[in-house]
Amino acid sequence: PPNTGVLCFQTDARKSFRISATGVVLEVAANLKVVKKLKLVGSPFKVFKNTAFIKDMFTSALEVAKFEGAALRTVSGVRGQVKRALQADDGTFRATFEDKLLRSDLVLLKAWVPTSSSRERRLLTHTPTSRREQVRAELGAAPRVNADSLYKPIERAPRRFNKLAVPKALQAALPYKSKPKLDAPSAAKKPRKGSLKALRAVVAEPEERAAAKLMQQVHTMYNERERKRKRSME
Repeated sequence: PPNTGVLCFQTDARKSFRISATGVVLEVAANLKVVKKLKLVGSPFKVFKNTAFIKDMFTSALEVAKFEGAALRTVSGVRGQVKRALQADDGTFRATFEDKLLRSDLVLLKAWVPTSSSRERRLLTHTPTSRREQVRAELGAAPRVNADSLYKPIERAPRRFNKLAVPKALQAALPYKSKPKLDAPSAAKKPRKGSLKALRAVVAEPEERAAAKLMQQVHTMYNERERKRKRSME
């Protein structure tokens, strides 16, 4: 009877995850018509004031004749109606609209088309082939793993940011607290090989050589004294 619930089961061998569909009985009759929703899309190739020639919606004049008088609507909401097919048997037709169309408009036709379904009844007296998931569950096998579906570590190149460069004109206008401070003087850098400073010869005076030799002897004596002191403490 109408308003009766309907349940569809995949199998009766298990309790969970076996319902495949639910529904309600609306009507019981022998001559029910099954219809299918149809949506056709076309585009105008000639536009007049309230008339337009539409293409790419049908394939022959016979199809146009079946839909004569059907309601049309554009994406922008302009309503229209199918009139007659053109002389060329390629599915083009003439249609009228409330307003003038643009060449870029899309014309839609939404309708319901009757479909015929075969009536048959089959009784299953055998057990169908088990599904793949059932076979895996019985064997205790794990499902296949697609390597492309696994998460991969994200490898990104380290980003390097350039130092903030403040124009000199802007530095002059900034207050003293906001002005960029100079970095502390670092240790004296060794001259690069091949540079002019590295290749330049240093010629010392006799007094300078004697002073450098004396300082070297003093450092040597100090280092030797420290070495003996550490050895005695051990």
